[in-house]
Amino acid sequence: MVTNILSYLENSATKWPEKIAIADDKNYLTFTHWLTYAQSIGTAILNATGRSIRKPILVFVDRKIECLVGFMGVVESGNFYVPIDCKMPFERVKLINDVLTPIAAITVTDADNKTLDQIDFKGKRFNYSEAIEHVIDINLLNNTRSQIIDLDPVYCLFTSGSTGVPKGVVISQRGMIDLTEWLVNTFEFDETDSLGNQTPFYFDGSVKDICICLKSGATLNVIGKKYFSFPKLIIPFLNERKITTILWATSAIILIGNSNILDVAVPQYIRRVTFAGEAMPAKQLKVWMKKLPNARFINLYGPTEASVDCTYYEVDREFEDDEFIPIGKSCRNKQVLVFNDDNKLVKVGEPGELCVRGSGVALG
Repeated sequence: MVTNILSYLENSATKWPEKIAIADDKNYLTFTHWLTYAQSIGTAILNATGRSIRKPILVFVDRKIECLVGFMGVVESGNFYVPIDCKMPFERVKLINDVLTPIAAITVTDADNKTLDQIDFKGKRFNYSEAIEHVIDINLLNNTRSQIIDLDPVYCLFTSGSTGVPKGVVISQRGMIDLTEWLVNTFEFDETDSLGNQTPFYFDGSVKDICICLKSGATLNVIGKKYFSFPKLIIPFLNERKITTILWATSAIILIGNSNILDVAVPQYIRRVTFAGEAMPAKQLKVWMKKLPNARFINLYGPTEASVDCTYYEVDREFEDDEFIPIGKSCRNKQVLVFNDDNKLVKVGEPGELCVRGSGVALG
């Protein structure tokens, strides 16, 4: 039984050592490099923090592969990663810092360090370029791994919360593992797939890209911001990278659907189009479905607190333009229930509050 997501990375590095695992506009890493760099970062963190485990560590993120290496490096150290948008206002970073009191942070640029200075950060600092050169202590990493179980935290994402105050959601190894197994098995991902990542790595939707890549051996391509600022560039990029699957926010699918770009060029390799984040209007989705008649279209739904997704619906019929795509049925190992104001299960057609149970529900 898998109890740590690092098992996926290790397995992929064994099966496909020289295959490109992650790539952005300028750089790429093989599965072997990803694993090796993560082990170096993990060793550096353990040596510098007194071998503390199960503690939060900030990782500054942008549309680059460095953050993905940083995430796995934190997990190698037995701690959990907290993505920080490199362009986030320092007031918000300070609030997150004050809530968590992280023991360390991984920075990529000088601007990241300036942000840490502004918030009076007290933890250890690790420069990415230096950390990936650290000598690996495999015995130390193995000993650390032996102390981590699947109910320990793997990442923490901060949402705005209903009050507007950032709220930390801590997800366990088991929650991420369940998501990984369900995604790869249900939608049949393998090493021939190439993913086009649109969702920022400080949003939970991006966890799906990471999960699929780690387990299936698919290549994760980070799509730069310019491609959505100038949408006419996106289709050539998808074709150049031979993207087979996009797991995008609904808003991104609508943006392309409304732009008439698909009338000029069509993604030639797409086999799956998934969308999440808000209700999908049928009108815009039908634009995609008409251009990609052989692709699978899947609506994914769920809050951050349920390890990204708790329901899914694979589009299996035609919808009228004024309809919205249903959220479907529960994902594996999760149960979705609807209760009324008296906390009793509703009858068919009766409105109520959606509740979720399962190992993917956030810790706490």
